Amino acid sequence: MYAELEFFSYIFGIKELLYKRIKALFENEGLNSTEIMVIYLIQHKLQECKTSDLAKALHLPMSTLTGVIDKLVEKDIVFRENDPEDRRVIFVKLKPEFKAKAEHCMHTLEETLQEMTEKLGVEWFTDFTQKLKTFKEILENRG
Repeated sequence: MYAELEFFSYIFGIKELLYKRIKALFENEGLNSTEIMVIYLIQHKLQECKTSDLAKALHLPMSTLTGVIDKLVEKDIVFRENDPEDRRVIFVKLKPEFKAKAEHCMHTLEETLQEMTEKLGVEWFTDFTQKLKTFKEILENRG
């Protein structure tokens, strides 16, 4: 039982360290981890995302995502845009004046991840990712 507790301790510790590092990149924006993840997803989806795609990627209900997007709109980081072909579809885009900041922060994060990959190796990450995926699937199937 000790090994399982140690595992969870490390998982939570790693999560906290990653969030702390990512949050430091956006320290002047006062963003929480969910808001940062939304920015990251938009940044890597060619500057626009459907709200439904964001909710799915973040495993959040649409009602929760709506609140997150509302806060990012208030902070002048993103804006909503209706799809001209289907008014039910709403895109979320980064404000042009925030794109450079987001690009810089994401580049810094990618450099950190690259440094970790160089130290541990691609095979290590591939193997560990597969193990985490299996672990997640087991948890999801337990209901």
